[in-house]
Amino acid sequence: MDLKQVSEHYAKRKAVYVRGAQAVDWKNRKAQMDRLNALRLLFVDDTGFTLNDWGCGYGEMGWLVRKECARYHGYDILPQELDIGTFHLSDTVTETCTYTVASGLFNVRGDQSEQAWTSYVHRCVCAMNKYSHKGFAFNCLSDRADRKSDGLYYANAYGMARHCMDYGRVSLLQHYSAWDFTILVNKC
Repeated sequence: MDLKQVSEHYAKRKAVYVRGAQAVDWKNRKAQMDRLNALRLLFVDDTGFTLNDWGCGYGEMGWLVRKECARYHGYDILPQELDIGTFHLSDTVTETCTYTVASGLFNVRGDQSEQAWTSYVHRCVCAMNKYSHKGFAFNCLSDRADRKSDGLYYANAYGMARHCMDYGRVSLLQHYSAWDFTILVNKC
């Protein structure tokens, strides 16, 4: 998949906002924290785990889990300076960890067709499963959103949940936002 438009989109955001929720395209810090906290429900009672954070941005998730997480790996297509864990300049995960999370990874599709982007998302979900011992979690913009922007990807929550049932027990979270959802997959 050509991620050039995605990279350009986030490079522009980073140039304007440098760091923080808006630099990684969240409306504000609260919106970012709502989504990250939904992902954290996957490992809420676990300690000593290892974590892949795919599309890590500046590593906010690493800071949120620093007391429970034994090893944090952040992956992004833009060079980042992480103050925590190990950074990988990569468009995919490469380390096998206890869990893998992705927040906002699938939101910007640029001019890729919806069908091509959905195939890309499914391949990424397969990779999350492959590189996760206990489970993985991700969020998507909902196709039920009342406002949609060109170049963004909106997924069907129930279709995505059904797709993920091949990998483990699925939880679908929609309580924190009317515009997106989170999928948690527990493989145990």
